[in-house]
Amino acid sequence: MNSARLGGRVTPASRNRDIDDTEKQIVEEQISDEEQKALARLTHATAADQEKLTELKESYAGAVLRFMWTWFAAVVVLMLSYFVYQSGLGLEIPKEVIISIFTCTAVVVGLVGYILKGLFGTK
Repeated sequence: MNSARLGGRVTPASRNRDIDDTEKQIVEEQISDEEQKALARLTHATAADQEKLTELKESYAGAVLRFMWTWFAAVVVLMLSYFVYQSGLGLEIPKEVIISIFTCTAVVVGLVGYILKGLFGTK
């Protein structure tokens, strides 16, 4: 055996083997450090992505809420103005108008619910 022993003679072959082992350890430590750095970068990128996604969801939810408020305000204003106009003329309000208003509103609410379900991923 040509290994370096305490108090023994060091041969060039044993010195190279010790250097090779040390170099291997250093390279393994560098690879491990690089893997940890890459994992940390991946974790930070994932967290930043989730933050941006949350911001987008908040803005979309706010826009949907504003749309719904605007829709209902418009429906109320139109219904009231139509009902006041019809009562001012002394005419009866047709049931088809009331049914169509409720149906249209139900469709809009259903579509908004469908969009929000897809946006937030709820079941």
